[in-house]
Amino acid sequence: MMIPRHSVGMKYSDYWPYIASRFAPWIYRSQDISAVTASLMPKATTLGTPTGRHALWYFLDLKDYPLGSEVLISAYNYYVVVRLVVQAGLVPVFVDIESDTLCMDPNDLAKKITPNSKLIITTHMFGNPADMPAICELANQNNIDIFEDCAHAVGSYIGETHMGQFGSGALFSFGVAKIVNCFGGGMLALTDNNDKAYQPPRHGAGFRHSMTDTFARVLLTTIYHPKIYKMTMLPLVKWGNALSRRGKHWLRNLISPSKNDGAWFFEPDKRAEFKPFMVSMLSRQLSRIEENVSKRRRNVSKMKSELVHHPEIQLLNEDKHGHSNGSYFGVYCESKQQLSEYLLAHNVDNNPQEFFDCSALAQFSEFKADCPNAQYASQHLIRLPSQPTLEAHQLNTIIRLLKGFSTDHARK
Repeated sequence: MMIPRHSVGMKYSDYWPYIASRFAPWIYRSQDISAVTASLMPKATTLGTPTGRHALWYFLDLKDYPLGSEVLISAYNYYVVVRLVVQAGLVPVFVDIESDTLCMDPNDLAKKITPNSKLIITTHMFGNPADMPAICELANQNNIDIFEDCAHAVGSYIGETHMGQFGSGALFSFGVAKIVNCFGGGMLALTDNNDKAYQPPRHGAGFRHSMTDTFARVLLTTIYHPKIYKMTMLPLVKWGNALSRRGKHWLRNLISPSKNDGAWFFEPDKRAEFKPFMVSMLSRQLSRIEENVSKRRRNVSKMKSELVHHPEIQLLNEDKHGHSNGSYFGVYCESKQQLSEYLLAHNVDNNPQEFFDCSALAQFSEFKADCPNAQYASQHLIRLPSQPTLEAHQLNTIIRLLKGFSTDHARK
């Protein structure tokens, strides 16, 4: 049986707001997202957005930085974040990451700041908290704004402070593959009192497109439910993996598209708007976020404790600066592609190219930088299953395969 690298941690009751909104949409119109997030983020005012990327777009609209202003940004990243910065007429300045957290390195950040630096976008990659005290100190010293990319970071903390409250703003994402899934949608968090009255432009696809867009995410979520996955996605994944082993990658690329599209352009009205029922879905899942995070962290902890003496598999330090939510679990491996193919051959799905060193991508050649840790992560990091729905025997299978691979390579 194939072990998926992702599956939903939702209950069937979490679907109810979507279903009810089809018949009685008015019952959710008075829902207040700030009231739902207040206990988690008391320092922030929150606004629903069509996607996480819309939240960044709105923040840039709010701040209205002069054209050509420099934005300091983690090099190991989702290329879309960088494309948004460029599309807004700003200049991305790539900052290397800490190899053990995958987050922005404050030491390299200090070297990249110039008088033209206006904003720092720091990503809590894989839900691992970045070193926000050090980053905030540099920002305060140089009068630079901070924006946190919390797409992976619901349930991550530094001390008692939830991520997304250290800077002027933050984005959150509630897509199908995220730790909180609202069938799409995102959130902009604003902490500066001068900005809290901001109302973003209204964006969203037309009614028919919006309905289809949301339904597609409902369908995909349903397909990824463990009990349904084996009858739907499993045959496609196994077929795609078999073709990949023969050098034919088209089906696997279709199921898991590349996160490096040089032709991508942000169009605000191409995605469904944030819908009122999503607030109720968010509330339901936030009420269980501690349980969700606890299960993920327990899975990560077990894998790490079993692999600590296997040097072929290099581990991260997710809690170096705080409390990670275990959203994603990644390890380094010098023979990453071989490990990926080995796991796939033994029915463990994985992602050998989750993100890229954007500072080295051809589409950003104008802003090229030397970021060796980001380059190493791009070349050697692989994401493994760690979702809360993993059963004990599945977790043990993953561990056994990783140990076997490490032992075999150590002998060579």
